Amino acid sequence: MKTKMASVVLAGASLITCTNAWSWYMKGETVRFNAQEWSYCKAGATDAAAIMYSRQMGTPLEYPYDAYTDTHKKMRAKFIEMAEGYPIESTKEKKMEVAEKFTADMQRGCLMYLKAVQPESFAE
Repeated sequence: MKTKMASVVLAGASLITCTNAWSWYMKGETVRFNAQEWSYCKAGATDAAAIMYSRQMGTPLEYPYDAYTDTHKKMRAKFIEMAEGYPIESTKEKKMEVAEKFTADMQRGCLMYLKAVQPESFAE
């Protein structure tokens, strides 16, 4: 299921336009992402959190901000589709746990995608 989720997120994120401003780099054995990359994936994670929390709690879906681009709107649609594959948990604690995991998985998937499609920058 994680592989399926990551591939869907990656497919949604494939709509990103490549620019020179988007360039991760390696610092030793650690991958470092720039502010634009973090911001983009954080916005997606925020949407993922709203989507899963809404699903688990049975509340109307409200986003904390308007979608900036068509890409964000398409990612939201994919996240909604993916969230529907999760069962609704019975306790508030389990519901929150699922929402937090879904959010982290979506952000991680976005960063993994950026690393896969963006060339490495050799300047720090």
